[in-house]
Amino acid sequence: MHVALPGTPPVISCHGTSLIGVRPSLTRGAKSIERTVPKHWQASGKLQPNNGRRSWGKQTNMKPVAASPIQQLQQIFSRGSPYKSASQEMQSMIQEGSDDAERFGQLVDVLIDSELPFKEASLGNGEWQVVYTRGALLWQQLTSPSQVKSTGRLSYKSKRKAGQDFSPSDRLVLNKGELLGSQVTVTAQGTYEPQDSNTNLPKLVKANISGGQITAWGRKIPLPISGTGFFSVMYVDDTIRVFSDQKKGTVSVQMQADKLRRLTSGQ
Repeated sequence: MHVALPGTPPVISCHGTSLIGVRPSLTRGAKSIERTVPKHWQASGKLQPNNGRRSWGKQTNMKPVAASPIQQLQQIFSRGSPYKSASQEMQSMIQEGSDDAERFGQLVDVLIDSELPFKEASLGNGEWQVVYTRGALLWQQLTSPSQVKSTGRLSYKSKRKAGQDFSPSDRLVLNKGELLGSQVTVTAQGTYEPQDSNTNLPKLVKANISGGQITAWGRKIPLPISGTGFFSVMYVDDTIRVFSDQKKGTVSVQMQADKLRRLTSGQ
């Protein structure tokens, strides 16, 4: 049996197959030793706020996680990094044109638990486009409120694109949402600032929106919008990143825009 490192979901390894998020139960005589799973792996499927960090349940006699999602995830954890595997499967789903938001959401929850080292430079690399949401972060409320739902939603096929462009060198950020395709767009610009001393994810970030504009058929109109909010960087690699406002249980998954265009070029 493989024992998970501190801070990572429980892992069971049996006959070459590893499962993350399953409660192992070791029986010694009449006593049973159990470990609980993260609350957001339970039936509600929602993140539990805990001042910017995920919450782990207390020891209890809850029933094990339902078998069907576990069976679906077995192939992900059979080899290598579960986070890299989850990211790769998400990319494959997008390339294949999948509409399975439930499955995609399960993979997002895997990435949320990564606790990998945070590198601010990884937030750059040009524009990133939103491909999946649960609820709305501050910038999404300002630029594309009609596109977000409280339940998980795949949005990479939408004709109304939304995205962000971070500049780590000067900590500027540009948020963009399309209302009528590329003909009518709303932008909101501002700054961002990491807020804690964590060197690993999740990393709490403060966002300050200082202004915006609407562009309609080539005409630009200033918008007097502003606001301040917080979000946590939960996961980021060179293709996929996950942001969350854990107090509100909202999640935004983005893909590097150039790579997304290449994956969806045949759709």
